[in-house]
Amino acid sequence: MWPFRAYIYDDVGGPSIWSISDQFYFVSNSSVFFAGCALLFLAASGNKLLAFVPLLGLMGYAIWLFANVGDYEYAGVGELFAIFALAATLVAAGIWVLLTRIAAKFLAQRFTLALPRYLSRTLSILAAISPAITAATVSYDMQNVPLAACSTDGVTFVVGETSYFVPREFHAWVKVEEQPDRNFPYYTAYSELTRDKEDVKWICTATANGEKPLHVVELKLSLTRVAAFLNATCVTDQGQTMSPCPGYSPPLLENIRSVVVAETPDRMVSNTQAWHSKRRSDVTAGGDLTDGFVCIEETYNNSHQCSSWRPIDRKSFVFAKTQRLPGRQPEELMHDLDAAIAFLQAALTPEPSE
Repeated sequence: MWPFRAYIYDDVGGPSIWSISDQFYFVSNSSVFFAGCALLFLAASGNKLLAFVPLLGLMGYAIWLFANVGDYEYAGVGELFAIFALAATLVAAGIWVLLTRIAAKFLAQRFTLALPRYLSRTLSILAAISPAITAATVSYDMQNVPLAACSTDGVTFVVGETSYFVPREFHAWVKVEEQPDRNFPYYTAYSELTRDKEDVKWICTATANGEKPLHVVELKLSLTRVAAFLNATCVTDQGQTMSPCPGYSPPLLENIRSVVVAETPDRMVSNTQAWHSKRRSDVTAGGDLTDGFVCIEETYNNSHQCSSWRPIDRKSFVFAKTQRLPGRQPEELMHDLDAAIAFLQAALTPEPSE
């Protein structure tokens, strides 16, 4: 098996399996605010002034938030979104409490219920905060990644006729052909970052916690992320003996931007291939649209960016792109692409074995 840690660490250094996701952080905070507003609105039947406490609290928070906004680009946009979200939560809590009161009066009259006062209050409180509890519970379950092979080792993705065993540290993106039950974007992230935990949970479910392969129509790797992990893992005294380290050295991937394995070309691939037929002095191309390459020059700084594509099997191909690098010639960049593709195919294609 791949020699990965049993506990995976996110971008802030904490164990991401047990950390909460960004989505759950937002939902849980909103749920707490909803519950607090609902309880105050509920208590306002005895003291009308309590109904104004959530509004005053939100106004005070908004003043404090905007007083501490930085001077970065788009400063205040996130804060504005947060205030609108909390305001919507406040309104929803007020409407919900009103509806629960109407429902309680209707049921009491309909069935002539005469509950003890303490039980009536308890039920009113539970009814008022039930949406917050439900939302937080569902959101937590969606990001609760199991401690299994899919989170501690890796997952096998199948593109075309070829399998790729991808560790979570590679920060891959995949496209699944049919996702009618998904609320996630078309790209599904498989990474160790807390913001991607809902995606990882879905992948764990789809692969039976990593025990079975998942067919995808596209597998995309950012080589910056891949290189960062391999540099930390492989460039050590014992690292070169660990899979997938044999044959790896930092210069191997440092000039590569991304590698995509797919069954059909997407817009990025098609737009790049469109340059293949152009007869211009700043375009160097070779091969054809099935197996070829194109390098585009930026004449103002003498930099080139090269892309290549080639079939892997009867149903899939690989597309790779370099960084835009001044001083490097197309021949050098194509050599870098060939070496990177060969390394990744050798590293990812073999199935994990005990």
